Amino acid sequence: MIPMERYVFSGLLSVFLLLTIRDLFIRESPKPDDVYNFKKQIPETQFSNIIIGPAIRISYCYSCGYKRAFEEYSRVIKERYPQITVVGENHTPNFIRLAIAQTLSFGKFVVIGLIVSNINPFSYFGMITPTYWNMLAQHRLYGSMMIFFICNTLESYLMSTGAFEITYNGVLIWSKLKNGRMISPQELFSLISLEEDLTKGNILDYNPTS
Repeated sequence: MIPMERYVFSGLLSVFLLLTIRDLFIRESPKPDDVYNFKKQIPETQFSNIIIGPAIRISYCYSCGYKRAFEEYSRVIKERYPQITVVGENHTPNFIRLAIAQTLSFGKFVVIGLIVSNINPFSYFGMITPTYWNMLAQHRLYGSMMIFFICNTLESYLMSTGAFEITYNGVLIWSKLKNGRMISPQELFSLISLEEDLTKGNILDYNPTS
């Protein structure tokens, strides 16, 4: 491998490692100017605003397409209980799944960059070049597209939790992960009413998720 290719590969590898470490261990707080843009993207998992009065928080799987369900439940709750504030958040996967998804997200661009630049990373480490890498190098466009879509599919799978968790004033009243299904509006209304009665002391013993 010529020296220039070594420099390019070392640069790509360094950028990949730095970006991965930054995303895994450094969490930046969103700037005030970016709040408007965030509202149109995945909901934030942290709430800094103080909510006065009763509140329902729905933690749902954004990548599963549950945002529409959240919006519908939010609408019916506000119609039935206008005094209740409804907020939503993306239910993030565990650390391991999140770390693997982020690694794939950056790794695919590094691999695609190597393929497009015709750089052989195995030669850089003095290893025998596998047959599949030679095939990718011969068909750069097809290989890059294949890696991109395969990694995207894996990332989507890793980020999907299937969650639709509902809490009322900090108390979990419904868990799709535990019950294995979505809650119906009538069931939700009943759980809210029961939780309100429990808060007022009208019910002595009640387990909302049982």
